[in-house]
Amino acid sequence: MDASANDAWKACRVLIVDDVEHNRAMLGMTLQRAGLKDVAYAVDGQDGLAMIRQFRPDVVLLDVQMPTMDGLEMCRRLRDDPATAELPVIFQTALSGDDERVACFDAGGTDMVSKPINRREVFARIRNHLEKRLLIRELDAYRRRVAQELAQARALQIGLSPSRREIDAIEARLGLSISAAFDPSSEVGGDLWTIFDLGERRLGLFVADLTGHGVGAAMHAFRLHTLAHGSDAALKDDPAAFLSHMNRQLCALLPRGQFATARYAVLDLDAWTLRFASAGVPGPFLGDASGAQQLDTRGKFLSVSPRSAYETQEVALPDQGHLFIYSDALSDAESPEGGRVGESGVDAWRADALAEPRSERLAHVMRAVEEGGLRIVDDLTAIWIDWS
Repeated sequence: MDASANDAWKACRVLIVDDVEHNRAMLGMTLQRAGLKDVAYAVDGQDGLAMIRQFRPDVVLLDVQMPTMDGLEMCRRLRDDPATAELPVIFQTALSGDDERVACFDAGGTDMVSKPINRREVFARIRNHLEKRLLIRELDAYRRRVAQELAQARALQIGLSPSRREIDAIEARLGLSISAAFDPSSEVGGDLWTIFDLGERRLGLFVADLTGHGVGAAMHAFRLHTLAHGSDAALKDDPAAFLSHMNRQLCALLPRGQFATARYAVLDLDAWTLRFASAGVPGPFLGDASGAQQLDTRGKFLSVSPRSAYETQEVALPDQGHLFIYSDALSDAESPEGGRVGESGVDAWRADALAEPRSERLAHVMRAVEEGGLRIVDDLTAIWIDWS
C-alpha cells in the first residue's frame, strides 16, 4: 500500500463536542498537529447534533458532562437515527466508576478515553477508528459494485431465455401450451434454456447448467447460448450430434475443471416421438393423466473430454401428454426441517398440478415451492409443455 493510502485517514472529519473552550482548543491542536486538518467544534449535545447535520464528521470526540444536553443523550439520539447509527463516538470523561463507564457504552459509545486527556492515546484511538471507518467504506463500495455486477449478470442471464412472444408464436403454430419459470440464484449461476422452431411440427429444446456462480458463470452461459443458436439445422435435428458439438466447443472454451450438464430434445408432433440426448441433468417427467416416466439421465458432462460420445434415445409421446423439465435446484431444494425434495417430491408436485388448467400447471408447482418455504441455493429452471 502506498503512502497516500496509508494517510487517507488524515482527510477525514472530526467533531469535538465539549463545553470547555480550553479542552476544545487543546484537542483540536493535538489533532491538527497529527495531520487532521478538518476539525469542527460544538459546545454541547444540542449544538453537536446540529453540527453533525452540517459538518458530517467521520468520528465524534464527545464529552459526557455538558449543560443543555449531555453527551449520553446526544449519543443516544445519534444511535436512534439510521444516518448516524454507525458513526464512531469516542467519549471523553472524568468519570472513573464502573457504572459511569457502562452508561457510556449503553448510550451507544464506540470507545472511551479518560480525563485528564493523554494526547497520544486520543490520537491513537481516533486514528484507529478512522482507519476502520475507511475500511468499512471500501468494503461497502466493493459490495455495492459486486451487487451491481451480479444484477447485470442476472439480467443478462434472464435475457437468454425465450421471450413470451417467441413462445406464443410456437404455441400457436404447433398447438402446444408452454410455461417456463427461470429464477437465477442470488449469486447468479450458469443455467440456461432455449428453444428452436425446427419447422414442420418439430420443436428443439436445450437446457444446460454450467458449474460455478457469479458473473463468470453467466458469461459462460451467454457463450453457450450463442453456440447453440449458431448450430446448423442438421445438428439441431440430431440430439446426440448436437450435444457432441456443444461438448467439443465447451472443451475449448471452459477452464479446466469446469463443466456443464445438459439435455437436448426434439419434440416431433408428426412422428409423435420425443428424441433426446442427456449429459447428466435431472431426468424430466414425460406422462399423461394416468402417470409419468422419468427419462434417462445418463451421459457424460459437457467439457470433460472432447471425445465424449452421446446417445439419442426415443420415446413415444402419450396422447394428451405433458413434459416437465426442471433443474436440480428443484429436486435439491431443502425443506425447513432439512429434508431434500428429491425426484419423488418433484413427481408428486407434477401429479398434483394435473388438476389445474394447462396454463396454470407450472404455476401450481412454483406455488408449492414458495409456500413450502424451501431453501433453494442454485438457479431454478422449470419448463412445462402440454399437447393433445
